[in-house]
Amino acid sequence: MPAGASLAQWVVRSRSLLTCLALVVAILGCTETRTTAGDDRSPAADAGPVDTGAVDAGAVDVGAADVGAADVGAADDGAADDGAADVGTNDLLGEDAADVDVADAVTPGDVAPDLPPDVPSELPADDVLAWPDASDVLVDAPSGAESVTLPPPQTIAAFDALLDANDAPALMTWLGTYDMPICDASTCLFVTRDDDATSLVVTGDFDAWESTVTMTETPLVSGVWWAKVAVSTAQTTVIEYKLRRDGNWDLDRTGRYVRFAPLGPNSAIYPPGASRIAHLPDVASTELANSRSLYVYLPAIYFTDPALHLPVLYMQDGLNVFTNPNAPYGSWDVETTADALIPAGLAAPVIIVGIDTKARLDEYTYAAIKLGLSKSTPKLPKYAAFLVGTVKPLIDATFRTQVGPESTAIAGSSLGGISSMWIAWKYSSVFGKVASFSGSYWIGDEETGPGLEPMRALITQNADGLKPSALRIYLDSGDTDFSGKSAYAADAWVYTDWTRNALIAQGWDNRSEWDTDAALASPPMDLPPTTAIGSVPHLTWSAEPPGGIWANWLGLQRNLCALVGPGHQHNEAAWKARFAAAYVYLFPGPKALP
Repeated sequence: MPAGASLAQWVVRSRSLLTCLALVVAILGCTETRTTAGDDRSPAADAGPVDTGAVDAGAVDVGAADVGAADVGAADDGAADDGAADVGTNDLLGEDAADVDVADAVTPGDVAPDLPPDVPSELPADDVLAWPDASDVLVDAPSGAESVTLPPPQTIAAFDALLDANDAPALMTWLGTYDMPICDASTCLFVTRDDDATSLVVTGDFDAWESTVTMTETPLVSGVWWAKVAVSTAQTTVIEYKLRRDGNWDLDRTGRYVRFAPLGPNSAIYPPGASRIAHLPDVASTELANSRSLYVYLPAIYFTDPALHLPVLYMQDGLNVFTNPNAPYGSWDVETTADALIPAGLAAPVIIVGIDTKARLDEYTYAAIKLGLSKSTPKLPKYAAFLVGTVKPLIDATFRTQVGPESTAIAGSSLGGISSMWIAWKYSSVFGKVASFSGSYWIGDEETGPGLEPMRALITQNADGLKPSALRIYLDSGDTDFSGKSAYAADAWVYTDWTRNALIAQGWDNRSEWDTDAALASPPMDLPPTTAIGSVPHLTWSAEPPGGIWANWLGLQRNLCALVGPGHQHNEAAWKARFAAAYVYLFPGPKALP
């Protein structure tokens, strides 16, 4: 839904929520499917022509240093992993302190339940009424002004009183604050809007996915259905559910939050004090003539402090960002990392937006490249315009965000990594921070052609005179190819170093760990790809900061950080392991600062 084009977006900007809610009809898709056909994630693709093989690194939890060569399900077809992690933006000291759609907000220790075999992974994309969350509604605040806080969500008793009083206008106001089922110690109230259904049944893991609770349509407002379900665990665990709409499985079209399970996304009820994942479907792009889903991580503090506005971290390859059993090549589980780092004070709380893509080879390239039998039709400029003109305004209008470049970051891996750098370089007035994991900086070196300049050439030209103060940059790579051999050419490490050196030549901070000539005033030399890794100066990634001091290791006082993961290959497991370092570097919490 492009900015300014949908009634749902009009509602969140309106001064009269009560009047608007009576008119809102938004088109939302319940889920999409993502395929890997034509995907560019192969050793000859994102990792660069220098990498061969298909041995995936094993999954690594936060704090785990062992990223080995374990299979995560993509090795059989020789596909290399590629994900997308966006590390959001913020001041150094912080502020206020494609194609299978995925979103999951698993809290630490939770395990997604298995669903019955007849639950489909694809759901019909029908018309839905999208209700804004009262705590998220902004009133005439496109520039990030203070939001107007509406009344808190009502209780089950309040809903009962509205039905008893036959008060339709008050019910519409109540619905304006509703974003997921409301629960007390023993019961959950489910309310949804569906003008076309003839029957709706609530089913979920609270009753072993047996369809036993039929919803009732209220006579007060046509198409408003409700049911009460006995649920004893709603205050302590995430409850997953779906609706049977005229006998067919469907997501709750009024609930905002989701969680991903082995057979696809489920609607979700989150307990008090938990972070959540919101789903914004069918976000349309006029530039690209397509649409996609956004998945939005909201940290727990977002719900406990209604006055708090947070920085935003936009991540490429949104299907791989959050815990998702169906993610192509594996997932980064960034919500688990954030849920650990934020309470520990190591990272500032941020909103994380996972941006889905169905055409990553095209949308993530600024010039035509060949990857095996595929050739890209470069659409990165159009994709960037979509992010700047549609996605960011939608997120700023829907959630309580800090809107300036110092509070807005973009990140990704592989092709998502180089495209994130390109976007941040071109739109530093929007994205003031960027993280590039194993960026495909081999483009322009391993392949030449019209417009195929290396990213470092664009940096050296610096046509817009970008200053180091305008962009905080995190770069990294692994040091191991798909055969398990460590080499300077592996995972585009050499090209990442050359990109780092170009930045230093433009004034970004140098470090002694990268120095090649005992003179920090000059950038390091561009060493040849055949250089033995023992002769390559570099800053080594570690699961824990050496000496326990994040500020010294990552250089939190500097505007450039570049790490090399020992034993890390080109895959999601390695990027998952390194995400914490990037997050802390871009959004350090008070415990990470000196």
